Amino acid sequence: MSAIRPAAHADIPALAAIYNHYIRETPATFDIAEKDLDDRTAWFEGFSLTGPYRLFVADAAGEGVGFGYSGRFAERAAV
Repeated sequence: MSAIRPAAHADIPALAAIYNHYIRETPATFDIAEKDLDDRTAWFEGFSLTGPYRLFVADAAGEGVGFGYSGRFAERAAV
């Protein structure tokens, strides 16, 4: 069974792996360099459990298999 839940600090490695796949393999992001765990930890800290900037994880059997978030518009240089 899968569920959507707020992200937890323990999800950071899975979130990094998912995002890095899309950096390497697709044109879906404007990032061109993979993100390490320090970068993803700093990114994670920009979210909260309430308020406008939130991070959610798709959880399947205790494993993060996807994510969605709200953030500031036009954060990347390519936008």
